[in-house]
Amino acid sequence: SFVSYDQYVKIIHGGIGVNYFREYSGNGTFQTNCFSGIYAPHFPVFKNRFVIRPSFQGTYVQKKIDWQKMTFGNAQGYSPNQEVITSPDISAGILSYNKRFNAGLAIFHLVEKGFLSTEGMLPIKYVAHVGTTIGEADSVRSFSCSPSVLFTSQQDFRNLVISCAAKYDKYLIGVGYSNADQIITSIGFRSNTVSLAYSYDIAASELGIVTGGSHELSFSLSFNRKHKPAGFL
Repeated sequence: SFVSYDQYVKIIHGGIGVNYFREYSGNGTFQTNCFSGIYAPHFPVFKNRFVIRPSFQGTYVQKKIDWQKMTFGNAQGYSPNQEVITSPDISAGILSYNKRFNAGLAIFHLVEKGFLSTEGMLPIKYVAHVGTTIGEADSVRSFSCSPSVLFTSQQDFRNLVISCAAKYDKYLIGVGYSNADQIITSIGFRSNTVSLAYSYDIAASELGIVTGGSHELSFSLSFNRKHKPAGFL
C-alpha cells in the first residue's frame, strides 16, 4: 500500500510532499515500512516554456523478518526471533519537461542498509525515463498519445519498459511491454480534481498463467489547483 500528499508552496518556489509505503509479503514473513519527506524546487527557463525540477527525498526505513514463519532444511545459525532493521535512506532526481516532452533521472538507496543486519548497503538503483505527447492532452474532447521509455538498473538487474498511453477527453488507456517478458495494461479517468486508474501486469511466459498476474488500483485527489508551473501545466 502507498499513500502520499504533495503541494506546491509559492514562498519556497517548489513542491513539498510526504508519503508512506507498506509492504506485507509472505503472510507477514517480510514487512517493510517507509516514511518519506520530499522537496522539489521549480526552475522555469526559456520564458516559462520549460521547467527543470530537481528533487530530494529523505526516508526512514523499517524492515522486519519473522524467522518463525520460515522453514529451512538446516535452521542452524538463524535467529528464532523477529529481526528488525531500521535505516535512513536518501534519494535524489531531476525532471525536465515542457508541454510536449519530459525526461528524468532518479537515484535511490544512497545510504540504505540491506534487509539483514549482516548485509552491507543496498546497491544503488537508477531509473531513467523519456517521453513525449502527441496531440492536445489538455483540450476538452481531444485525443492525445504519449509514448515513453523507462529504464531501471540496479547492480546486475536491468529492465526496459516501452509503453504508450492514449487519452481522449478525461479517459485514458495504456499498454506496455517489459524486456522481462511482462505485459502491462492500464485504464483510467482523470478530471481536474479526481484521478482513478487500474493497471494489470502479467508475465508473457507460462509463469503468467500460474501466478495470475498482479493488480494495482490508484486514486488521487487534487485540492485548490491554482498554481500551474511554467504557465501550461
